[in-house]
Amino acid sequence: MNLAMANIRKSKSATASLFIFILVASLLLNIGLMVITQLNTFFDNKIEQLKDPHVTFVMDHESYQPTYREFLENYPGVTETEIEDIINMDIANFTFGNGELTSSAIIFNADTNRNIGKLKLVEKLNTSSTNDIFAPYSFKTNGGYELGDHFTLTYQDKEYEYRISGFFETTMMGTNNIGVMKFMLPETSYRQLADELDNRSKALILSAMMEDKIQSSNLNNDFIQEVQSQANESTSYILGLDIGLVKNVNSLTINIIATILVAFATIIVLVSLIVIRFRVSNSIEDGMENIGALKAIGYTSWQILSSIILQFILIVLCASVVGIALSYVLMPFFGGII
Repeated sequence: MNLAMANIRKSKSATASLFIFILVASLLLNIGLMVITQLNTFFDNKIEQLKDPHVTFVMDHESYQPTYREFLENYPGVTETEIEDIINMDIANFTFGNGELTSSAIIFNADTNRNIGKLKLVEKLNTSSTNDIFAPYSFKTNGGYELGDHFTLTYQDKEYEYRISGFFETTMMGTNNIGVMKFMLPETSYRQLADELDNRSKALILSAMMEDKIQSSNLNNDFIQEVQSQANESTSYILGLDIGLVKNVNSLTINIIATILVAFATIIVLVSLIVIRFRVSNSIEDGMENIGALKAIGYTSWQILSSIILQFILIVLCASVVGIALSYVLMPFFGGII
């Protein structure tokens, strides 16, 4: 230990550079692994917390047949189903972030009594008006909106003006990378909008909960096939989303970033190992006189080699502990971004 500490004190600059290398590697590695391992758990917990549907289908009134709900109710593993009238704006435009976003807009009646996907507001204004609208929480985190902001929804070349009076969480239609966004209107505003729009915009949404949500993609595929097998000329539109698809799309970018962090950390570790090997060799070659002196006073070759290796073990251990501790300090920041 004394020899190891003496070697560390003798090469302070090299020790500092190696310390920083390992600190950064352990920091990135731990953050990457935490994101990869915790993201799936976070998403699954949020599904259960919000009681969002595991599978949901949107279709116009003319396409719907009672046998479709019977198919869902009788499908193996389905525990609960629900059907609800909605407004479907298949191609709507609105400002999101720094640009104009084109997406489908599914508008719900906020006052409808539903068991699946209930309205749970994260933030809400204390006052109400005749043009209130509730938007997904991503409109605040990514879209640049705040409570009380003006919001314009353009559909069929007509603008509909609203005030954002609340933000809600949803796992199914809450982000702009799915191609469909969920909104909610108070009943009076909902009825008024429904009366203004044509029959093409009047639609239904069928939702289902399953014992094993992993099977949601199978139900999605089987239901679409069932609809297609019974399709006729009136069947014009159907959208199917399952929680597996949504989860993969929402977590894809984050998982890629986390994987890059882990890969980058691995590269740094490999570089550090090469540096350590080089420095061990150089320490032996440059310190032959000192090694000879140490052996003359009774040190064995193994003890001398162990002291050289120990100095790097101490540096790596200390840097790893600091890097891991720092990763937990920074993780709330990364979590907030996610």
